[in-house]
Amino acid sequence: FEVLMCGTSYCDGSYMIYRANSDLCCMEYVIKGHGTVDLGDTSFEASAGDVYILPMGKKHHYRSSAEDPWEKVWFNVSGDIIVPLLRAYAIDGVFHLPQLAIRPLFEEFLQTAARISDQAERPGCFDGCAAVFLKIVQAIARHVGAQATPQHTSPAQALKNRIDSLTDFSLSFDDILRELSFTKSHMIRLFKAEFGLTPYEHLLRRKLECAKFLLKNTSLSIGEISESLFFSNAHYFCSFFKGRVGISPREYRNQTR
Repeated sequence: FEVLMCGTSYCDGSYMIYRANSDLCCMEYVIKGHGTVDLGDTSFEASAGDVYILPMGKKHHYRSSAEDPWEKVWFNVSGDIIVPLLRAYAIDGVFHLPQLAIRPLFEEFLQTAARISDQAERPGCFDGCAAVFLKIVQAIARHVGAQATPQHTSPAQALKNRIDSLTDFSLSFDDILRELSFTKSHMIRLFKAEFGLTPYEHLLRRKLECAKFLLKNTSLSIGEISESLFFSNAHYFCSFFKGRVGISPREYRNQTR
């Protein structure tokens, strides 16, 4: 995972970017103004509050309105993990997300990338940016899933959707359950009856999935990964990981990189 460029653009009427067959992925959050995005087979207008994704392997042609030019936060990234990650979260065909309020995550990406110009700091910056990129992908997947969720989704499916789209692992299982209007014991019974496991077990599997991603694609320390996933301490995280995977987090990292 590599950050190629990132920043905040204050566009004028002449702003236009064209890439014939892009080898990078671009994500942008529009702060204000509007403009047009053309991906070859897809075109749309992007306005204040919108997010758009320009994937690898497509023509990128986007331009700001002259009358109401864009102001936007953006980043360009590359790496082998990007396409599989978007596909894994079922957003590889998603390009335009109107009114998706995730500007703070884009600002966090820029703040994390602030040390990229320092060669010694660059590996750590890329690792931190990869972690924020994952949070952005998860937030987009959560939004897309919520938009696609039928009105009569079962309580158990609603809870599973919430866990699958989780970006803030500081939330406890009880915190998540409190968002739904059922008692804890009743929700656990419904979930186990529908999916064959408890919701807490499903939450642990989600944490394991994220831990594997961070071990494989960043150089964040075991302690930093443990802290980001809100395990009580690194020792417990290592015991949990080895119990589930059969090898320690360090051994997994060595085998998958």
